Amino acid sequence: MSFYQDIILYPDAEIPTPVLFNEVFTNFHKGVVNFGVGTIAVSFPDLGESFGKTLRLHGTMGDLDAFGVGWLGSSRRRVSCKEVQAVPQDAALGVYSRRRKKTYGPSWRRRYERRHGVAPNIKRPHQKGPVLFIHSTSTGEVVPINVTLKRAARGCRPNSYGFGALVPLF
Repeated sequence: MSFYQDIILYPDAEIPTPVLFNEVFTNFHKGVVNFGVGTIAVSFPDLGESFGKTLRLHGTMGDLDAFGVGWLGSSRRRVSCKEVQAVPQDAALGVYSRRRKKTYGPSWRRRYERRHGVAPNIKRPHQKGPVLFIHSTSTGEVVPINVTLKRAARGCRPNSYGFGALVPLF
């Protein structure tokens, strides 16, 4: 992951930033599945209470050039793709991953009652951080994805969402 490319989003009154980010990330996910899982990683340089307006792709120069911008589809007119650049040498490293929220649904409640003999007195925890909503082509459902960043010394091969790889943070 020695090279990167920034995708800058330009929302307008018609499509706000979160909706555009979800659209671009859904297209990115589909593009990675078609291109080949394990070659392109993703980071969010403006991550905070929202994802901001920048999606950063990481990979080798050859992979990023081959991946191109065709995956953007109709959202291409609302983004700017910067040139592929080398990663700064002194950048810290981290891993973006999908954080699954803990569910306290009916089946969990029944299991708790069966094991402990009492009804649980637990409210659903509030999820912190921004959430991506990916439209699944296989099931047709909208899948929420909570993203978390961990400072790490090791990573693995990126998955179809671009998560899991050790990426530079700058």
